[in-house]
Amino acid sequence: MSELREQVMAHAGDRMEMDNSVGPSATAATLGLVERPLVDVAQLDSASGVILARTEGVVTAAQCDLNDHLNMAEYLKIIDSLSGLTLDEIGVGEAYVASQRKSFFASRVAIRYLLEMTCGVSYVAEARLLAFDRRRLLTYFCLYNGENGQLVAKALLEWAHVDLSSRRALDLPASLANTFDRASHLFVERLPKITL
Repeated sequence: MSELREQVMAHAGDRMEMDNSVGPSATAATLGLVERPLVDVAQLDSASGVILARTEGVVTAAQCDLNDHLNMAEYLKIIDSLSGLTLDEIGVGEAYVASQRKSFFASRVAIRYLLEMTCGVSYVAEARLLAFDRRRLLTYFCLYNGENGQLVAKALLEWAHVDLSSRRALDLPASLANTFDRASHLFVERLPKITL
C-alpha cells in the first residue's frame, strides 16, 4: 500500500460521521451511495495524489466580492472548470459520456480556504487523483498564488460513476479501473468520506 493510501486510510480508520442531524446528502442517497469513514481535507498536503490537470488564471474584479477578494463561488468555478479537464485527462470526458452513456456526477465537495486571493493576483490550480474505489473517484484540488507559490485553498471532490439511463451509481468497468490503477496505484476498497 502506498504511503498516501496508508495516510488516508489510517486517518479514516473506522470512524463514521457523528453528526447525522442533517442526514446523508440527497445526491448520495439518490445515487445509492453509502456513508463511509471520514478523511479530513485539512490533513492533506499539496503533494498528495497524482496530478491530472493544471490551469492558470488571474483574479478579475468581476470575480471579487465586497471584501475585495475572490468570491467563494469563484473558487467553485475554478474547480469546476478544472474538473472538466480532469475527466478528459482520465478518459471519462465527453467522448466517454457519448459512447458509453455513463458519466461521473459530483457527489460531495469540501473546500478549505487558507489565504486570500485579491484582484489582479495570478493563480495556478491543479487537480489530482487521490483515490478511487469500485464506484467513485476522489479528486483533490490545490489553488496556489501564482506570484509566490503559496497554497491558497484546497478542496476534495468525490465523483460517483453513474449510468445516465437509470441515474444510479454503478461499478467502474474493469478496463477503466485497471487504467486508473496502473496510472496511480490508488485503489481502495472503500473511499473515505470527506469532511472539513
